[in-house]
Amino acid sequence: MNKGINLKLHKAYAKLIKNNDDKITVTDLCEKADVARATFYLYYKSIDEFILKSKEYLIVKLYEQSELIMKASDAELDNVLKRKNIIFDDFELELLKYYTSGSNYLEFAALMNELLAPRYKNLMVEKWGEEFYEKNKAKFEFFKNAVTPLLYFNLLDYDESTIRYDMHAARNVANDFFRDIIDDIRKGNS
Repeated sequence: MNKGINLKLHKAYAKLIKNNDDKITVTDLCEKADVARATFYLYYKSIDEFILKSKEYLIVKLYEQSELIMKASDAELDNVLKRKNIIFDDFELELLKYYTSGSNYLEFAALMNELLAPRYKNLMVEKWGEEFYEKNKAKFEFFKNAVTPLLYFNLLDYDESTIRYDMHAARNVANDFFRDIIDDIRKGNS
């Protein structure tokens, strides 16, 4: 995939949806992006596949940002949150706002869960092992489904200082929520 072409297509799509265009066609998208239709079809079979890949891209980016935050120690967290990739580009925010608004939200949330559940499981297994994950699976699932979307969606409307505050707060909630698990690990009772 040519990153330059893909970037042009995504920026154009963000502009089209911002203008409340209901049914965007490949022709509309290509004209707005100044990309030949034949070039579009080198990478995507249809506008629906393009939209799906667009959603997947944003979900993976959300995960990568959350992974940076989750893996950072308390001392490193502020430095991690200062990195530019914590904040989405304007066109990515437009896409994310669109995908998470109104009736689009449920479809986006389902895809997010489908794509992220295995990644979060792997992250937990990597950190604490398979047996530990299985023993505490319900707690991890609850946290993933209840708290993680808040971390993601607070990126939509907040500035950097508020995001930093929210991420610290979320880390504190996670530490309290998993305190008994962390204490068991320290005691060797996992």
